[in-house]
Amino acid sequence: MKTVLLLAFCPVYFVMASSASAIDLESICVSRSNIAESIMKLRQLGIPIEQIKKNNAALTADELLKLDADSGLIRELRDYFDALAVSAYQSPRHESGAMQQKSIDGFRDRAYQECFGLSVVR
Repeated sequence: MKTVLLLAFCPVYFVMASSASAIDLESICVSRSNIAESIMKLRQLGIPIEQIKKNNAALTADELLKLDADSGLIRELRDYFDALAVSAYQSPRHESGAMQQKSIDGFRDRAYQECFGLSVVR
């Protein structure tokens, strides 16, 4: 399971850790919404939040240091992922595949809108 969790976040770390001048706001918001989608998928699969946070902490240090990211960025991403996980786990876990997908899509879309500072319509 750890491998699955790590692979879900690796590409997103790379995009978010790249130079701010090289990436526009759209790319950052797409990356954040992809992270949110991955976390809510794990939530709907019943993966414990502790496992997500544990893997987040391990991956953040290893992967971002390889990218020469500063410790402030590492801390910021770790905090962001943890906050997303807490938010996702405040939502119910659904049994029906359709309801799970609706939850995943809504969570992803809210993360995208919030990244742009747009008001979220519920």
